[in-house]
Amino acid sequence: MSDDASPPANQNQPPTVDVAPLLAHIAALEDQVKQLTEASTRWEIRAVQAEAQLSDLVDAEPDLAKDQPVTLATRQATFAEIPENPNGLET
Repeated sequence: MSDDASPPANQNQPPTVDVAPLLAHIAALEDQVKQLTEASTRWEIRAVQAEAQLSDLVDAEPDLAKDQPVTLATRQATFAEIPENPNGLET
């Protein structure tokens, strides 16, 4: 028999695939997940702080029960206590 009947040497090996683009995409997604997780954590902290502030305000104003409507006079008195520029930012 002649050597022409044997398959080429590279035919027995699996094809090679460049996975570098896939790895780069996965790394980018991991970075994005990290950023979104950090942002979510910051918003969760802000929500907890806002709930605590709201609770403190409700505790400080016992006459403002949940079932009672807020009147215009109460609202004006509440907002009168807030300084015009509470954050010290220039407008």
